[in-house]
Amino acid sequence: MEHLKSLREFVTALETIGEIQTIDHEVDWYLEIGAVIRRSYDLRVPAPLFTNITGYQDTGFRVVGAPGALSAPEHRLGRITLALGLPADATGQELMEALVAAREKPGMPPVEVARADAPCKQNIMLGDDIDLLKFPTPWIHGNDGGRYIQTWGLNIARTPDGSWTSWSVNRMMIHNAERISVRASRWYPPRQWI
Repeated sequence: MEHLKSLREFVTALETIGEIQTIDHEVDWYLEIGAVIRRSYDLRVPAPLFTNITGYQDTGFRVVGAPGALSAPEHRLGRITLALGLPADATGQELMEALVAAREKPGMPPVEVARADAPCKQNIMLGDDIDLLKFPTPWIHGNDGGRYIQTWGLNIARTPDGSWTSWSVNRMMIHNAERISVRASRWYPPRQWI
């Protein structure tokens, strides 16, 4: 299993198997990126990588869409299997076996990174420097309430009194340069687990 350590490595791995379609033509973050992503799902074409986003041309930022979509027959599950450290041509059976086996493995302790140049510290904004609108976050669907800065990321939020922690995968909507919202509901286990 090859562990990809970043989204950049994942995009490179997708490029290697022909599962990235670079789009250098200017596209607008307001609905246009969402429409192209939706169409790429319908056609099962390589994941679009947008490099020229209206209003963000000179920032170096890019947006990748459809990272978990089904794709070409030779590696239909390739985007998902690569993300999980499996070969691009892994079968559905191999994917399920890996997921089941992972449940039995012990957790991994966090690794604290002190270096100021670590990849996870490349985009830090504090205090008055905070500007969420700096990132080319797309407005995906016409009925969305705004621009969602992440749809696959993990949110970990603890209540101020420490009484419970919510671990969830959910979207975070940008309201303005310094505010986002996320629905973090308390999880109640099924009755048979209590």
